[in-house]
Formats: sequence, structure tokens, C-alpha cells
Amino acid sequence: MNLVIAGKDPVAVDAVGAAVMGIPPEDIEHLRLAEKKGLGTCDLNQIEIVGEPIERVRKKFKRSILSNFLVHLG
Repeated sequence: MNLVIAGKDPVAVDAVGAAVMGIPPEDIEHLRLAEKKGLGTCDLNQIEIVGEPIERVRKKFKRSILSNFLVHLG
């Protein structure tokens, strides 16, 4: 995708990566758990994006069947 996603907050970095892939960060359990433990934020409204906005680089990734199933268990 010719993107670099970097930051000091690993939870925020993963949240932005998920959003770029068209996956809502709040659907990813390990990000919610990491945020709950105070390891960072997965709230896109709290994350400063420098460079291209997510909306301009977002691509829709197809999720695996297992991933779709686990989202509904969360």
C-alpha cells in the first residue's frame, strides 16, 4: 500500500492500521484489552494522524471467516 504507520503508542499504531484496512479498531479484542489496561488508545478521535488522512488511503480488506466469527463473540 506504500504506507508507513508509526508512532509512540503501539495500540494507536495498530488501531490506525486496522482503520486503514477498513476494520473498526473497536472490533479487535486485543486492542480493546490493551486500551483497558492503559497501554494506549484505539480511539481514532484521540489519535493525531500526520500525513494522508485514513479516508484517503483506506482499502477494504476481506476478513477471514474465523475473524468474522470472533467479532460476534466479543
